Amino acid sequence: MQDIFSNTVTIAAPVALVKAWLLDPARLNAWNPEITAISPAQPIGRLHITRSGQALNREEDIQIIESDDLIIYASTGGRLAYRLTFQLTDSEDQTVIEEHLLVDGEAHPLLPFELLAPIAKKAFYDNLVRLSILAQADSPAGDDK
Repeated sequence: MQDIFSNTVTIAAPVALVKAWLLDPARLNAWNPEITAISPAQPIGRLHITRSGQALNREEDIQIIESDDLIIYASTGGRLAYRLTFQLTDSEDQTVIEEHLLVDGEAHPLLPFELLAPIAKKAFYDNLVRLSILAQADSPAGDDK
């Protein structure tokens, strides 16, 4: 897997709350507005995602995997298979989210990642900012800010 880009944000909310947002499929389209539909997919535990707009994957299946303070969105079924990782770190009543987009470059050798990466990085960062605003609004720590 090739690390295409990373983004980092700090949220005035505890790790447990941020983790709850990332693990809850019903909240996905709140912070990722291009998602227009989320439904269960096979095998059990996967989600079928449909997007509007200019997304590279207009449709895909995602499995959400939790491992300690790492959340992974593993995508298949679209034009580009990828892993989106969210490393969560507690930092003085705040959560630092380090997001990495990993792709298998050999699976799609014709996709110009060096051209797509800056556009994707900005779109993913904008989604992280929306997530941070929503999670912070949910947090008792966010009320003081």
